[in-house]
Amino acid sequence: MLNGELLDYVLFHQIAHDKFAEYLISINIPMKVSHRDGVFETSIPADIDDVLADEIENRYDEFLDLSRELLAEETPQGKGNFSIATIIVNLKSGKASNAHIRPDLLYRIMSVIDEKELEEFTRAIVEAVENPDDRSFCQKVREGEIEFENKD
Repeated sequence: MLNGELLDYVLFHQIAHDKFAEYLISINIPMKVSHRDGVFETSIPADIDDVLADEIENRYDEFLDLSRELLAEETPQGKGNFSIATIIVNLKSGKASNAHIRPDLLYRIMSVIDEKELEEFTRAIVEAVENPDDRSFCQKVREGEIEFENKD
């Protein structure tokens, strides 16, 4: 069983997921796998070497492209067929809501950011919608509500 912080990788096709899992096994990376509604999630320990993490990320990008290609090949075009990606948004009330977007848009997003960053971005939007606040970022910093992080 994996403990501690995990890195999550999401793929949308069984073949791409299986190849990614085989790759992780070949480099002796422990993993936890889950599958739900056509989404294959693989979690690995976050405390791995940076060079290895970059290598895994690069390979994941290849498998994400493969996943997209396989789905496109298997989806016949026509009036009765449509393809949609869903992001589950967790509301403050504890209720979940589905945000439906074009799959190609989600693929482009996921090619640039990881799942944790997408979750952080989504949480910020949910917070802004559920708790409207028209103050600027600078005002919030001045009022001590937000601490400014210097990333130098």
